[in-house]
Amino acid sequence: MISVGRNFIMLNLLKYGVAITMAVAILNAAAYAEDKTTVMLGSHYWDIDNQRFGKSDTADFLWIFGADNNGFFKTTNGAKMAMIVSRSFDKIDCSIVRAQNLIERRVFQDANHGGRIKPGAVIVFETAEGKFGKLEILGFRSSHDFSFREAAGLTEEWKKFVLKKPETGHYHLEVKWQLFE
Repeated sequence: MISVGRNFIMLNLLKYGVAITMAVAILNAAAYAEDKTTVMLGSHYWDIDNQRFGKSDTADFLWIFGADNNGFFKTTNGAKMAMIVSRSFDKIDCSIVRAQNLIERRVFQDANHGGRIKPGAVIVFETAEGKFGKLEILGFRSSHDFSFREAAGLTEEWKKFVLKKPETGHYHLEVKWQLFE
């Protein structure tokens, strides 16, 4: 009788343990799929999979601010992207991203190239590590703006140096993004 009671308890613990583990996994997946925002530092690489800035073998994008608002956004390390003009960010799911002709490319900000890097522009992509996602350009931050969390990665020496230079309005690129599982 004691053995049956112990087995019953063990089976219930196992059943509830599996249920709790599944619930935590679902919550983690949901949190991972939420829209996030990031400010890409001017002239920095970004590994979106690992949320790291700096050149690496897994960096996916490079944002170059350029002078006179003529910067560019490009893929690196085999990452691929496409611009989406017919759908809003919120209406794009993974099946739409997978259906695109994603290529390694560079998208320009200046008027000579259509000014495609501007607030509201939507880019879908495949990362260097093979994950699919989407991002929307939210706007720009000036070279003298250090009020966002990613600016913590800038050294005090660099901040002092840049503050001695004329302010560049489109220096850092602010994006909303989402990776799909």
